[in-house]
Amino acid sequence: MPRTRRLKIKGQNAAYHVRARAARHIGEYPLEHPECKQELERLIRFYVEAYFCELASYQILGSHYHAVILNEQMRRVPRKELRRRARLLYPKATEEELDRWDDAKWTRLKLRLFDISELMRNIQQAFARWYNKRFQRKGHFWAERFQSTLLIGERAVLEGSLYVDLNAFRAHLCDLPWEWPFGSAYHRENRTAGWLMPLARAVPSLGSGGYSAYKRLLVIRGGIASKIGDRKMPENVVQQALSDSAQTGLYSMRQPCFSRGLVLGPEEAVKPWLTDAYLHGRYRRQREPVHQSDLGLFSMRTRPNVRAES
Repeated sequence: MPRTRRLKIKGQNAAYHVRARAARHIGEYPLEHPECKQELERLIRFYVEAYFCELASYQILGSHYHAVILNEQMRRVPRKELRRRARLLYPKATEEELDRWDDAKWTRLKLRLFDISELMRNIQQAFARWYNKRFQRKGHFWAERFQSTLLIGERAVLEGSLYVDLNAFRAHLCDLPWEWPFGSAYHRENRTAGWLMPLARAVPSLGSGGYSAYKRLLVIRGGIASKIGDRKMPENVVQQALSDSAQTGLYSMRQPCFSRGLVLGPEEAVKPWLTDAYLHGRYRRQREPVHQSDLGLFSMRTRPNVRAES
């Protein structure tokens, strides 16, 4: 099957829900050991600092991980700042070696540092190298290239972050989403989230409520299971957070707009992406965005018929 085209926004800030899964046999969980999760978390933190982006939310499970990353718009960057980031990425390079870099090399570095694909490539490759060395194995660690959903607008970023923070809870790995130690909700609950993007900047509409308002939404979105077998939160926790207008249990099961979607946002923002894909022969399933009525958003899901590079 041809690869899904990577959709990216250029010329402005952009948010992405990214996810990647390990190659594995049924019942095997390569990331299950805490040491593996800790190393992957360390690498995510390291490369997010080196690139022009911020991490709004993330969660690492036994076979895969999710993250919501906000990429900065391409802009002019002082050489001093580029050198600082080059030192992070190339700690063995001396100042004399960096002095010999020509303008073309500095330009290539700058373009790379604003590219979500390059960020994920660094994270994926660095972890695969560590894992193979640590466990004395060879070959590919990741099952395929990472998947991404373009999140357009603050509401899409909020819903994407909530969905990510509920992954371990949805998989019955914890009783409450902020109890899973390898995710952003845990760090925000325990006030160790200084390295994450502040919620006030990621989702300004939360206002002064900040994490308290976000935590309430986590409870509502986890909610009460909509069918037998789905994950549910303790009823007393839900009732404390419940409001008359809120829908509970929306993320107690997987949502295709996050697991297989290419774009999520308001209808007027999603439709141009769909139209462009249709006109260029990459989209034949439908001509209108899919209304995600529970979220008040629209999504684009597709199987392309052409190969596209990331």
